[in-house]
Amino acid sequence: MQFRGALLLVGLALPLAADEGTWLLNQFPASAVQEKHKFEVSGEFLDNLRLASLRIAGGSGAFVSPAGLIVTNQHLVAGCLRDHAKEGFYASRQADETPCAGLDAGVLMAMEDVTAKVKTSQTLEQRNAAIARLEQECAARAGNHCTVVKLFSGDRYDLYQYKNYPDVRLVFAPENELAFFGRERDSLTYLRYGLDIAFLRAYENGKPAVTPHYLKWSREPVLALACRARCWSPGRAAGPLSSRSSW
Repeated sequence: MQFRGALLLVGLALPLAADEGTWLLNQFPASAVQEKHKFEVSGEFLDNLRLASLRIAGGSGAFVSPAGLIVTNQHLVAGCLRDHAKEGFYASRQADETPCAGLDAGVLMAMEDVTAKVKTSQTLEQRNAAIARLEQECAARAGNHCTVVKLFSGDRYDLYQYKNYPDVRLVFAPENELAFFGRERDSLTYLRYGLDIAFLRAYENGKPAVTPHYLKWSREPVLALACRARCWSPGRAAGPLSSRSSW
């Protein structure tokens, strides 16, 4: 089963060392973080972060405005550039924002522990049938995309509900040479100064989506020893995390 969902990482902004951890959004150790880092992580904070975060094209993104504006990576949406790969793309007006065919963005709306409902099945075939039934019932009830995710090597199963935005349009993306500037074969261990960024916009019923949960821009720099958090969907790359905190 492929891992799908959102992880939350909290760490200190240290120049050389890291004091960090990665957790599922519904298993975040708020009390431990408060005690150790004096950083209060409320349920409201986690809900806003979850509802502002997106899974998109096998990677991550986030809403950054109340009108559906999304920030993500250029390499995730390179297919949207089409004839603009060499010179980049910028829509100076909403009317110029171009649809990204076949691309959608999903927001994790709800999570439910369904371990008991899945593990009562005796055989793998019965378990898969139970998972399919839970997903179908959830989709019919909520109208969202529902998927059961396997956690901790099968020790736990959660039912995730995603709201999908199938109408996503390109707002800005730099040209390939800038997005992948300095890239060589090993681009994960030794990252280069490439502008691997893109802005999209989610639409509903032909209009920019109303997205009250979004990440707000700050002109203030990150202070030394400040606590930082990020939420992301690591997809297949999260395999080694599966026994600890992936989904």
